[in-house]
Order: sequence, then C-alpha cells, then structure tokens
Amino acid sequence: MHPLRFVPTDVSPATTSESSLEAELAEAHVKIRNLEVALTTARVISAAVGILMATYKITSESAFEMLVVASQHTHQKLRDLAERVVETGTLDVQFSSEPPPRTSA
Repeated sequence: MHPLRFVPTDVSPATTSESSLEAELAEAHVKIRNLEVALTTARVISAAVGILMATYKITSESAFEMLVVASQHTHQKLRDLAERVVETGTLDVQFSSEPPPRTSA
C-alpha cells in the first residue's frame, strides 16, 4: 500500500478557482461601494435642487443649471456645492464677474 502524498498540482484548479472568486468578490465590493457613493451624491444633489426650486420658484432644470454654472465658475465640485446648499439652505456663491453663458452641446 502506498502512503498518501500531497502533490501541489492536485489542488491547483481549486486554488485558482478560489482565487478567481476572491478577485470577483473584491471587484463586486468596489462596485457596490461606488454605487452607494453615487446614490448618496444623487440624493444630495436632488435635495439641493429642491431647495433652490422652492427658494427661487424655478423649475428643476433651472435649479440644476444654477448648480452646474456655480460649480464651473467657482471650480468646485457640484456635489460639494449641493452639500452646502443642503446644509445652509442657500447657494452662497460669489461670482467675480458674470457667469459664463452655458451652451448646449
């Protein structure tokens, strides 16, 4: 009778399969985190749009446009401006001159 021997190649497919699954799981976790951040950001922007709509009696498109123009003119991320609007209730942006006109692409 031959004693049992451990041969590394005997478990290679399982190890490779486990390694592949671990990589896929890690990738899925990254995607989930990115989606969570995107969802939170979208909610904050939507809340800011709603605040601007109520404050200035404007449409959602106009309120979003205000955020976009302010973001571009002040070189701040739109989500950061939206967070401040939600926190303060106002879009407190000082333009050094007239904001640049928006063009449709």
